[in-house]
Amino acid sequence: MSNKTSFSFLAKVLIYFGLLAFPIGMLFIGFFTIEVSCLRAQAGQKPDCEIREIRLFGLYNNKTLVTEVVNIGYKTGYTRSSARLIAGSTVVLMGSNGTYPVTRTMSNVGDTWKSGLINKIDQFLKMQEEQSFSLFFHERNIFGWVGLAFLTIITLFHIYLVIRKI
Repeated sequence: MSNKTSFSFLAKVLIYFGLLAFPIGMLFIGFFTIEVSCLRAQAGQKPDCEIREIRLFGLYNNKTLVTEVVNIGYKTGYTRSSARLIAGSTVVLMGSNGTYPVTRTMSNVGDTWKSGLINKIDQFLKMQEEQSFSLFFHERNIFGWVGLAFLTIITLFHIYLVIRKI
């Protein structure tokens, strides 16, 4: 194999992976499922809550246990996008073992699910006689739809190129 051929192949592979990185990143940010399950050993005790975050259609699965949860709230911060900073937020559970985010990403979209999650868990924390609580949430925002559209276009174009060579 000549140097020109190997360089050409390497360039094609890098371009292909570069093209896939954008839609996969958008799908990671835009389509996810959150599960929060809380359990009290006895009525009146502080609950232990498990946070489960599922992204990329189950390929990314993260579980976190927060013990003796006392509060829930927002964490705000800034993320860098190109040459500017963008404000974002996520929901956090505060327990005896620390403060843990419900999602690993900060976003400036999804305020409805964030406030809904905070209200439901806060309500459970105040109802000391409730033994267990479980909540599932599926987020499908603009980032995921854009990523899906780009991935579809790239896939169809790839199929076209393969068929054209046949």
